[in-house]
Amino acid sequence: MTSSIADYVVSLGLDGRVVSCGSVSDAVANDKTLAAEFVEGVQAIKDEEKRIDQEEPDATVKQADGKLIVAEEIAEGHVSWDACKLPFTCSVVPLN
Repeated sequence: MTSSIADYVVSLGLDGRVVSCGSVSDAVANDKTLAAEFVEGVQAIKDEEKRIDQEEPDATVKQADGKLIVAEEIAEGHVSWDACKLPFTCSVVPLN
């Protein structure tokens, strides 16, 4: 799925050890589980693309005119004086 942008792939086993590493084609060739998942992922993407292409937009759905449907919530709060003066009272400690 990311083979078009991945330069280096590391495949880990269930025990956390490296099963294969290298380019995508090398990793797929050396790890049968990864190869099966790769084929399954490619097929799932193709099926989803076909399904999306076959769907037609529903003409009965009303298009939004840009207005808010639900009123926005307004939060009112209070900021203490200590919080307001904090940036002015903090001293900067130089790193050595």
